Amino acid sequence: MKKISSLLLTIIFLFSYALPALAVSSEKYDGQSKKYEILMEKKIEEDKNKLLERAKAGITDDPSDLNPETAILINDETKEETKIPVLKTTQMYKKVKLSDGTISEYYVTDSFSAFAITPLGIIPSFQDDDWDVTGGFYAWGRVSYTKSYLNGYDTVRLYQCEGGWEDHDPTGSISNMNVKYGQSGQRADNNKPFETWLDKKPSSSTFSYYAPDNWPELRKDITFGLQMGETLSATCSAQGSTWNFKVTINKKSNW
Repeated sequence: MKKISSLLLTIIFLFSYALPALAVSSEKYDGQSKKYEILMEKKIEEDKNKLLERAKAGITDDPSDLNPETAILINDETKEETKIPVLKTTQMYKKVKLSDGTISEYYVTDSFSAFAITPLGIIPSFQDDDWDVTGGFYAWGRVSYTKSYLNGYDTVRLYQCEGGWEDHDPTGSISNMNVKYGQSGQRADNNKPFETWLDKKPSSSTFSYYAPDNWPELRKDITFGLQMGETLSATCSAQGSTWNFKVTINKKSNW
């Protein structure tokens, strides 16, 4: 038997920040170059063993990130649906103060889900640390985003979505990989609704997509609501059965 942690991939996150003392620099923000003061900055945890332990313990650096996630398996023949756990953990890796007083926080949310197709049925992976990885399918995702605060207004913006799938069943296969990512809510610049979700078909078992530069910061509104994130779906076949594996990382929150 192998530990489930042996499945975890090493994801190279595209931010590589140094750890300077409090400093003043310049960055692009809403299309304008503004000075900012670094209030906190640290390396993002990339060790998937540690991230999985954080996720199992329910650890998050974003206090508003309280929504549980579930993955759905749909049997291709019977249309039977089975829900399996999605474990997630959120890190805040940077906090800055802009010259206009805006506080911006930078976050990444890592999510994990896995299951095995057996003669006895579906087995969710994370219920057993000694789960046999040779019979399983695995999906992971990372959502990167910012939260900003100024004069009582809170805004968020999606930055990047990453993820992928693994097949550890010698008789198994993964096909029809699809990704949907985006954000919806009230624009912070003109109070109009904004909703854009992009459909992608990755050419490999891993993917990385950035939010377009013209996507605005969003504000929570009773009418429009607020959400962002990604949905991964793929067809997984093994043991004579085929299932659609759908994992949603939805940052719908109490922002």
